[in-house]
Amino acid sequence: MPGSNRRLPIGRRGGKVGGRQATLRARWLGLRMRELRDANGLTLREAAKHLQRDFSALSRFETADWPFPRADVLQLLDLYGVTDERQRDLLLHLTEDVWRKDEWETRFGDTLRDPSFCDLPWLEERAEEIVSFDNTVVPGLLQTRGYADAVIRAVEDCESDARVADWVARRLARQRIFDGPRPPRLAAVLDEAVLRRSVGGPGVLRRQLDHLIEAADRPGVSIRVLPFAAGPHAGLDGPFILFRMPPPYPETAYVESLAGRRFVEPPKTARFARAHERLRTAALPERESIEFIASIARELRCTQLVCRDPARTTQAAGERECCPTSPGTSAAAAAAPAPSASRPARSGTVPAGSRSATATVPRARSSSTHAPSGTHSSRA
Repeated sequence: MPGSNRRLPIGRRGGKVGGRQATLRARWLGLRMRELRDANGLTLREAAKHLQRDFSALSRFETADWPFPRADVLQLLDLYGVTDERQRDLLLHLTEDVWRKDEWETRFGDTLRDPSFCDLPWLEERAEEIVSFDNTVVPGLLQTRGYADAVIRAVEDCESDARVADWVARRLARQRIFDGPRPPRLAAVLDEAVLRRSVGGPGVLRRQLDHLIEAADRPGVSIRVLPFAAGPHAGLDGPFILFRMPPPYPETAYVESLAGRRFVEPPKTARFARAHERLRTAALPERESIEFIASIARELRCTQLVCRDPARTTQAAGERECCPTSPGTSAAAAAAPAPSASRPARSGTVPAGSRSATATVPRARSSSTHAPSGTHSSRA
């Protein structure tokens, strides 16, 4: 084929060129260009012929084994009928910037909420392991419906029930990754403040804590609590998520603030990995963490009972004496068994008398609009 060997970059398979690993940015560009080609019903050979390329070269561009040349992207956008200037500018910018790391959303803002690009749910679906630290609210992948509703309303200050319901459905739909044939491992460290913050009121928070206990019983799910007694810790800079991806994708960290979302790639992800390891070391072991969560849930349950019937001082038969301590008492003290009380529930067990908060994740349908994907409205 004439010209089929012109302008071919020197590279090798495995997502590397010149010894460098392809960034997520490069892979997102290749993914989008492949989706545009498919949407136009064109094969690799047909699109490559337009470029006067060998089809194997275009295949490697789309998989980010080789960087996508700007001139080729420009020709293909014309071929695919992409006329929107913002979308064209974004894709062409990525061809110039495929090796940059960090803060790559800054220039294009809301464009990257387009679900055709790789965003937080995209990373969640492909990650082999998700490790996180939270000091404000329960992470989105572990939230119940009522808790998610309360968080989103607080963060967004939104009065539209329909809009909030849509965001809640998107968030719960993300949790379906744990029902797949290869669910990711999850290692979450929660600051004690997360467990004690009254999100949605005592009832909503209690059901959320019960759900955490149930979630910890899933294979591959680890939940640890970092108590106040731990003092200063490696997560004082704020919450984060670290995605450990299968080859050829690089490990990616995610942080969120009022300034926006930020994806961080190697080598800067090493700092997140070290911080998470230190946080896990400082946190309670898994079994003790679940007992800790259960003790706070018992405090909340007892508070609700007393509010309904101040004369009532004990819970259902078989449960420990109700709330001998004030709501501000530490969970460790509240969990200490009285002489006649049974020991705390075992790890992964919902305290007696409680009801499951969220046994299954609602099968919400993902939207194809440009609205937020359930990540924009709170701490993931």
